[in-house]
Amino acid sequence: MKASLVEKGVPRMYVYAISKAFICALFFCCSPAPGTSSGQPTASSQSETTSPASFEFVRIPGGCWEFGSSQEAPPTSYRACLPDFEIGRIEVTVAQFKEFVDAADYEYRERRTKCTYNQGVSSRAMNCVSWEQARDFCLSYGLRLPTTSEWERAARGPDMTVYPWGDRRPEIGSGVFSFYQRMELRHPESACSAKQDMTLERVCDMAGNVDEWVAGWWGVGGELGTGKVRWSNSYSESRPMHKRHGSSYASDQHAAAGHARRNGYSNLQELGSGFRCAR
Repeated sequence: MKASLVEKGVPRMYVYAISKAFICALFFCCSPAPGTSSGQPTASSQSETTSPASFEFVRIPGGCWEFGSSQEAPPTSYRACLPDFEIGRIEVTVAQFKEFVDAADYEYRERRTKCTYNQGVSSRAMNCVSWEQARDFCLSYGLRLPTTSEWERAARGPDMTVYPWGDRRPEIGSGVFSFYQRMELRHPESACSAKQDMTLERVCDMAGNVDEWVAGWWGVGGELGTGKVRWSNSYSESRPMHKRHGSSYASDQHAAAGHARRNGYSNLQELGSGFRCAR
């Protein structure tokens, strides 16, 4: 029989330390890593939490196009080339925004009853969202707001038509917007409710439902422009503003063209304002 370490004269304290180290090493090597089972990632892995299954993207191939319009005063036309990108097929919904608020413990305080966050219909497009809140939502999932050129290209389709459905002027039912102020719409609708408001690449609601924040600053032409607008009323100081594209349920058909744009301060939460993400 082999002699023990103690019988060989090794002090007991060293025998204890060696035994403990051996047991710990054996446990570490044979136990699965935290958050895994038999070495396989669990359902709560980072790749799933940062890219929700409820997000559906449309791939837009890159190319060069003429953006804006030469018919506006002043003209907003410019030429730009874009690489491939992906844009959300639908506008961010109430359900998706509430998931973000709950998961990130994000502070969102909006009590107006006309805001879809408070209406209890999770499939409706989220409105009453500021540029800052839209940016924070997209960034939390590793996404971003589309640039103004990306948004316009997605809205006008591969043929760069005036409207998502073509060059034909809007009619009643073309999109979720008031037609010559003859219709009083109470709230945004669920995604793709207006079947005509869909591009050839199947991107929904680019003409109406909610107008959408983009990454660019407000300015004439191009991506960034001046980034400042001077008002003639009591708010006379120059303040940076961001762009919004498309019309909304709270507006009319005049903003439904793919090149149409408007401005807003970064903390503005209008009834008609929503967004979608890109990557």
